[in-house]
Amino acid sequence: EGVSQMNGRSDAGEYFTQDDFETTLAYATSHGLARYTNWSVNRDRQCADPNQSTTSGTCSSVPQTPWEFTKFSTRFAGATPPVDPTDPPTTEPTPDPTAGTCSAAAWVASTAYTGGQQVSYAG
Repeated sequence: EGVSQMNGRSDAGEYFTQDDFETTLAYATSHGLARYTNWSVNRDRQCADPNQSTTSGTCSSVPQTPWEFTKFSTRFAGATPPVDPTDPPTTEPTPDPTAGTCSAAAWVASTAYTGGQQVSYAG
């Protein structure tokens, strides 16, 4: 479960302000909601006339700083509970080769290579 909200002026002419986003963020984090998003990031900037009486597809129609509503989603992402760690691997990973064990020719910046050729860079 989660929240998806429209930042600024909605299609119905309702306003969802930064204070409203703060309130829903507090609710989402305190109730363990899994999602907190907004519609839409491309509108997350102030219009030339911040209090215009229409809904815009390119700005929020409310006074704001750029990306102000998106920052709430960013805060939520940092507040979500961590996932349980995965089980450790059952086999040991293969160790990285030591320097100097590569058999491919050294890469040369001025050389044009074709598909299938192998070269090494810095060892």
